Amino acid sequence: MILWILAAVITAGVVAAVIKPLAAPPPGADDPADHDVEVYRAQLAELEQDRARGVVDPSEAEATRLEIARRLLAADRRRGREAAEAPPQKQGRPLAWALAAVIPLATLGGYLMLGDPELPSQPLALRDPGERQAVQQRMAEVEALSQALRDNPGDLAGWVELGRRLSQLGRYADAAEAFGRAVGLSEGSTPVVGAYGQALVDAADGTVTPPAVAAFQQVLDDRPDDARARYYLALAEAQAGNAQAALDGWAALLADSPADAPWVEPLRQQIAAMADELGLDPAEVTPEPAPPAETAGMGPAPGVDPDQAAAIANLSPEDQALATRGMVDRLAARLEDAPDDVAGWLQLANSYRALGEEELSVTALGRAAEAAPDDPEVLRAYADGLLRLHGADLPPEFLATIEALHALDPDDPRALWVLGNRAAGDGDTETALDLLGRLRDQLPEGGPERGLVEERIEALSGS
Repeated sequence: MILWILAAVITAGVVAAVIKPLAAPPPGADDPADHDVEVYRAQLAELEQDRARGVVDPSEAEATRLEIARRLLAADRRRGREAAEAPPQKQGRPLAWALAAVIPLATLGGYLMLGDPELPSQPLALRDPGERQAVQQRMAEVEALSQALRDNPGDLAGWVELGRRLSQLGRYADAAEAFGRAVGLSEGSTPVVGAYGQALVDAADGTVTPPAVAAFQQVLDDRPDDARARYYLALAEAQAGNAQAALDGWAALLADSPADAPWVEPLRQQIAAMADELGLDPAEVTPEPAPPAETAGMGPAPGVDPDQAAAIANLSPEDQALATRGMVDRLAARLEDAPDDVAGWLQLANSYRALGEEELSVTALGRAAEAAPDDPEVLRAYADGLLRLHGADLPPEFLATIEALHALDPDDPRALWVLGNRAAGDGDTETALDLLGRLRDQLPEGGPERGLVEERIEALSGS
């Protein structure tokens, strides 16, 4: 609504500027409406300068702008009435009123053809047809994703992706809503909660609202060293008037931050500004950061496309985790439609393991084994995964996999060890000694593995 009010004000100003020379009274005529229009225009310009300097509250500035615009339009209409009632002075009067009608109509028509109020503000240099087309394409993709989520509201990865895309378009309130849905579906996943808090701050023009504070506090409860959460919680203190608490929070964050972290210099500036506000010497309250980090933050999961990996490497650790999770979830969804893609299931298993989700990793390995039951390497990977996940309490799937592996590769060390000990447990000492003897012969003499097998053989031989 504000867009159309401002457009009306601007259009009225343009119309007035065009028709004034054609419809003006004779030189020397004193029209009070002309004076009022000029005053209101000057007030609008001064208000805009005050808003840019930050000396007036944005909401108050908007209310004042609307009131001045109303008065400007009233003065302009009064001037038009006075001019219409005056005796004709120029032959240009009919042309003036024709232009007064044509300009707004032409402007509105052109905007309806080419404009879009949903487009985010962009630098003037980027407002070319190619850039505009790219933005419109992204908006179309967002709409398609939104429609897909209406049909499948339980798609966690979809909500995360929608929130990310909306943030890129500058639609932060919508992004916060999407990330909020993702928070519920993820049962409070820390990276998702962090993205939700960021979107809430962006939607509030930098204000750390109570919901954002709650989100960042939740992140900090899980990750006490999360830089973004610590920064925004300190900023919330500053915005609440707790300058000392904000200074302490930022100083502690700087002391814990690697010297090469990208937020170190802006953080120094924040600390200096807060120190000045408190009447303190910035040099005395600004700690030195920690030594430079030896390694980067968490990278993408194995198997990620190189171009995507390069893009993820430039994100914060939290956003890296979020982006990785989105790609892994999309891979899992794709494989449900391609269950015979063995390489895909192995890639998914590696990705889940990199994320620390061992159970999902083993499930993916099981799907790979179903798709390739005659591939010893796949069966070995599945057996190893089951062993990592379950330890001594192995499920029936483990023994079935080992038996299948032994049938494909009779000399596989895993199979010889497991099946040899199973035979011993069943009282079949002869089979046990045969299998364990074959395993022993594969192992290098003097090695700890061979020594373990020999001890087992000895114990069985003496029994």
